[in-house]
Amino acid sequence: MAEEIVRLTKDDYDELIPLLNETFARARNREVDFEASLPKMCRRTDESMGKHIGIRVDGRLAAALGVYPLPAQVAGVDLLFSTVGNVATHPDFAGRGYMSVLLNEAMKELEAIGADGSRLGGKRDRYQRYGYDCAGWVTAYDLDIAQWPRKKEFKSIHFEEMTREDEGPLEWCRRLNQASLFHVRRDNLDDFFDTMRAWKHTPFAALDENGMLVGYLCASQDHQEIAEICYDSQETFEGMIHAWLQESQKLHICLMPHQIEENRFLTKYSASFAMQVPSQFKICNWEKVVGAFLRLKATYTAFPPAALLIEIEGYGQLLLETEGRMTRCIRGEKLNCKPDITVSEQEAHQLFFGPSPMLADLLGAGAILPLPLSWNNQDRV
Repeated sequence: MAEEIVRLTKDDYDELIPLLNETFARARNREVDFEASLPKMCRRTDESMGKHIGIRVDGRLAAALGVYPLPAQVAGVDLLFSTVGNVATHPDFAGRGYMSVLLNEAMKELEAIGADGSRLGGKRDRYQRYGYDCAGWVTAYDLDIAQWPRKKEFKSIHFEEMTREDEGPLEWCRRLNQASLFHVRRDNLDDFFDTMRAWKHTPFAALDENGMLVGYLCASQDHQEIAEICYDSQETFEGMIHAWLQESQKLHICLMPHQIEENRFLTKYSASFAMQVPSQFKICNWEKVVGAFLRLKATYTAFPPAALLIEIEGYGQLLLETEGRMTRCIRGEKLNCKPDITVSEQEAHQLFFGPSPMLADLLGAGAILPLPLSWNNQDRV
């Protein structure tokens, strides 16, 4: 029996997609269509298929996974995140350890591309040994027209569905998205449009009473979930939510922690809300990632004057310095100082990024931590 680890190409497309559809359909006990759910990933090109590593057994594709680089910008700092996902083994080859082999290859890939961090979904205990853990948060809101304010005035907004042919509006929306404080890069219209369509969502342009573009959103097929929303002002955000809710009657939406005014608004008027962990994360470059999210938090928080030296076992020391809107994060090995706090790498995920502030408060770091790590559901691959 000949086994071979291979990098996939466009010629492997017709084997990979059926393998993913069949494997995930079995696991979820329902039909799965990767081409409809992840159009950005499912392109018959060497670039798209080359993000996948597989194992061939006697020439047959037995298992595969993807490593999807996702360049992001956080408060002006460029970071390279990468999703490791779409982990699949054909049932005929289950129990042979192929997933462990491929995940080890994926960890090498993260190092080779210089990833600052990585994210994935799945069972926590399955991926902890590879350095992943639950971290960060979004706040999930459920809205109901029956509990929506009736006397409050909102900006007049209406929506129009966007297609790939709407290049002018799409480019305007893409630039709006890329101007946000925390975004994954979408450098061209194909990437932007296909990302908006992920998970079978539909993009809609938001227009004001004069027919001017003021934002956009991506909605589920039943219109009761907004997966992504972008806007030119807080007034527009509130008007978009109000206008959409008039048609959908009920609405589910998640917001990132740095969206302070948006969270305050929905906390006031939602039927219910709860914090949720958006992903499991693996931080590779702690200095750079912590530094970026310190900068992000400083956009809405005035920090007290503070200096905190934290030892991460297996990584080294980080020195965090804050005062007002000024922040600094540097590796501190050369300081030759006793750390204020020592944590394992697993604990470091919760200390720095929550979602609960409990560990930071317990260890005396609550004035600075946790930091607003999060993730947009559409930016998975």
